[in-house]
Parts: sequence; C-alpha cells; structure tokens
Amino acid sequence: MNPAAAKWITRHRRHRLHARHHQGRCARPARGDVAAQFRFEFAQLVVVLHQRGSHGPAYYKRVPDNFRKFQPECKSNALQECSREQVVNSFDNTILYTDYFLAQAIQWLKKSETTSAPALLYVSDHGESLGENNVYLHGLPYRVAPDVQKRVPWITWLSPRFEKQSGLINTCLKNKTDSPLTHDNYFHSVLGLMNVSSEVYQEKLDVHANCRSKL
Repeated sequence: MNPAAAKWITRHRRHRLHARHHQGRCARPARGDVAAQFRFEFAQLVVVLHQRGSHGPAYYKRVPDNFRKFQPECKSNALQECSREQVVNSFDNTILYTDYFLAQAIQWLKKSETTSAPALLYVSDHGESLGENNVYLHGLPYRVAPDVQKRVPWITWLSPRFEKQSGLINTCLKNKTDSPLTHDNYFHSVLGLMNVSSEVYQEKLDVHANCRSKL
C-alpha cells in the first residue's frame, strides 16, 4: 500500500474542502453537495472527511435550514438558557444531517465501484451530554464521564468488490455489531482494512482480523 495519496478535510456545514496531494494529481473540488463530482487520478487513494457533526454547544449551526426537522430548537451557545427539549431537538437535527452526510458519501463511493474497490469507515470521537443531571457537552474525566459522552457510533460500509478483494466475510462482521470496541481499535483496524504492513500493527486490536478468509 502506498502512503495516503490525498487528504480531504470537510468543514461540515459549508462543505469547504481543501486538497493536499501526493504521488498523483487531483482536481480541486467544486463547492456544494457532499457528493459533488470529484476527479481523482490515483491508483490508490485514502479520503479523510473531518466533520463538525454534532459538536456543541452551537448545534444549531451544524445543519442547513432544510434539516431542522425537530422543533423547537435551541439557538444559543448557552445551552442552560434553553429547555432540555430544545437542546435535544437541536442535537437530533445534527444526527439527521449526519445520516444524510454519510449516505451521500456512500453514494459517491458507489460511483467508483466499476473501477475501484471503495469502503467507508466512520467513527465519532466523543458523545455529548444534553443536560442530564445538569451536565452539558463533553470532556469530563473518563472515570466520571457519563456513558453518553463515551459511547459513540462505529459504521463500516464495504463495497462487494472490496469484500471480495480483502477476503472479509460480511456475515462475520455483522455478528460483531454488539461487540464492545474502543478508539484503540480504530488505528489497527484501518491498517488491517487497507492491508498495510507495519511493525506497530496489532492484529488483536484489528476488529476485522478474524473476519478475513484465507485468500
């Protein structure tokens, strides 16, 4: 596996993207929809999307107007000045938009299935407290932080071609749906997913390792 060919960072709300290219050429993306048409000229490519997502306190700033389905919402950075219903509604709107964002990313990847073997791995860095016991946001020491700050989603999507190429067994991965994971698994799972050889790789932390058939 070659070093990462490019890194894309998207600033969630405005979809501003910046390109840093290496070992190849890539066209600067147009502004607009997440699934806008990008032209890549790489044999191997890793795309990194960094989302503001559901990061507080300004949840209301994280979504376009047409995704404000849950009302009334909190339109203040001072969450304690809003009702809990308003805070939860604002947060739920960000989840709704993230769902759309990921669906668009997958649809974009699917467009390249005839010429490549795309896959997507998504994980949040932390959860958020929304006023439970008068606690907001995140960042409490791990020992005392509530579960809502520590339990986050991990989503894996693999194209059929990637499954075949990597030897990963989908049914095996689905059986891991309720298995406990931590961010410690992420680094090693990415290396394993991309078939990267490294002395720092630990197979026991690779969530995909025992779901790979012997090719």
